[in-house]
Amino acid sequence: MFDSIIDEYFNTTQSSNWSIPSVLKYVESKRYLYVDDISILKSEVYAVLRRHQNRMNMQQRAVSKLEKLLNNYDRLFSVKEIEQFINDLKKKEEEKDLHTSIRRNVTVVYNVEAEKDHHQNKAMLRKLHDNEDQVSKASSSNDQESDTERQDEITSDVVSDASDLCDDQMRELDDIEELEASGNKIKDGSEEKWTLSTGKDVYMVLNDPAYFGILDLSGEEPEVKELFTIEEWAEMQEDFSKTVVLKKMDSKEEELLYNLFDKIEEVLKRKSDDIITDIEECIIKGYPKINVIRRLIQTYSYNLDQLKVSMSEGSFSNNFTNMMTKGIITYNRKFAYDEGEIQSLSSAMIANLNKKPVDRSLIGQRCDFRITCDGFEAVIGLRSGGLPEACHSKKWNDKVDLMVAMRDVLLKEAIEDNGVECKDFRNLYTLGVHSYGFYYNLYALDWKAKGLWRLGLLKKIKLPQSNDQLLMIEKLTTLLLRVESTLDYIMPIRNELAVKASRLHRDRRSSFCLKPYTFAEQGQSELINFLRKQKLMLAERHFQVLRDEEIIGLAFLLMDERKFRDCGFKMGSAVVLMDIVNRINDD
Repeated sequence: MFDSIIDEYFNTTQSSNWSIPSVLKYVESKRYLYVDDISILKSEVYAVLRRHQNRMNMQQRAVSKLEKLLNNYDRLFSVKEIEQFINDLKKKEEEKDLHTSIRRNVTVVYNVEAEKDHHQNKAMLRKLHDNEDQVSKASSSNDQESDTERQDEITSDVVSDASDLCDDQMRELDDIEELEASGNKIKDGSEEKWTLSTGKDVYMVLNDPAYFGILDLSGEEPEVKELFTIEEWAEMQEDFSKTVVLKKMDSKEEELLYNLFDKIEEVLKRKSDDIITDIEECIIKGYPKINVIRRLIQTYSYNLDQLKVSMSEGSFSNNFTNMMTKGIITYNRKFAYDEGEIQSLSSAMIANLNKKPVDRSLIGQRCDFRITCDGFEAVIGLRSGGLPEACHSKKWNDKVDLMVAMRDVLLKEAIEDNGVECKDFRNLYTLGVHSYGFYYNLYALDWKAKGLWRLGLLKKIKLPQSNDQLLMIEKLTTLLLRVESTLDYIMPIRNELAVKASRLHRDRRSSFCLKPYTFAEQGQSELINFLRKQKLMLAERHFQVLRDEEIIGLAFLLMDERKFRDCGFKMGSAVVLMDIVNRINDD
């Protein structure tokens, strides 16, 4: 039943990290476990250990570790950590049963009461109508018999209709539970957490991060890197590179570009007094894009001649980095380019999720340039100071701002496309540029698990500081052409997610629950907004007004305890639940 998963654990984990608790956690990350599965797991783990012990090609350390596990097997399965693991499984099963029961009871009782009120009102109208039309007075006994018969008829109608309504509601709830159950098979594993082969939960390591739930895999922050072993760090970077790809440029375009720089190299070797005019002669006929790049290099060379020891941030960006970025990436006019002290549109939206119209709006994260397509901020750029190079704290703060802005870009897409499968959303990533001094760094950010985003360094470029180093600009030019190819790869993924989100209704999958990729720093605000929207939608669909008890029932129906806890709520506190209700009713 679990043989293949257990074998996979022992084959992918170093022998020094083998332990019974880590085996159980690894199996739980792959499949949903019940308490009854522990006894099966115990026998199967023992069988796998015996099978590995009989192998001939194992190292001495691994053999010693296996013997230690086998000799103390029963004792290892009775330690406090295993007992806690089993208690957690029991708690999950009890919570699941409780939520199912509450959801059924809230929905059924609500509909039965509503149906009963409807029939009572109908009976009163019928009685008034009969009294008006009654010409002759009937005896009190006849009236009593008539009322009794009518009341019996009403009661029969209520019971019959309520029974039918309950049956329909139960069938609908069963369908919803079946869909949610199929989704929980994934959610209990890779959607909720990222567990490494060593059994380490990455989110728990970053339980209180200064990076707003963002794991910096660039290696530029030693404090983050020290939290993991060398093997774990390599595993995380390898997993990141499977999703995030810096695409190669077109082979024909690459050949022409190299030809251009070969010609420029010949010009520089002549040591002419007029380099800019000589570069003008390096024409690649029939390829206007390459010739546009040549003119950009000419402009860069001219600006290097005018370079001063001290230069402002805006002047450096306009004369060097932003000038090259805009000229190359926007050549085909597929992407819109904005620059200056501007705000990230996605970050502004996330920052104002829970703001009222009369409140002062928050601006969110600022950026120095952004490249957008169909409202998606595919590239965000930040410049840290001009010349001389900015201090370390300035560069670090700007990098954190860039990370948060990039996360907000994906978070905005996550909220708008809520309901698509998590494995599909993992394919989406966004790019960011951080430049300082004569350096140009390209980053990418994607989503891995609930509350966990990953930032990686794709390229670090050194820019030329004089015309003697002008040929160094080839690396920047090549990088920007690869960024253009990467954006052509990202945009279809983004559009496909939007289309899938718009078709969720086809399979009755319009999501009542927020997916794991929508949770971040602003999770509490998102929850309140989401419940408010659901309240209005259900009120319009079923009844005009929802009472507090029904909103609490709605909260139970839409969110489980774990999601409330992640947003800062505790299900056991009625005060907190009523606080949610009050905040929902504020508008």
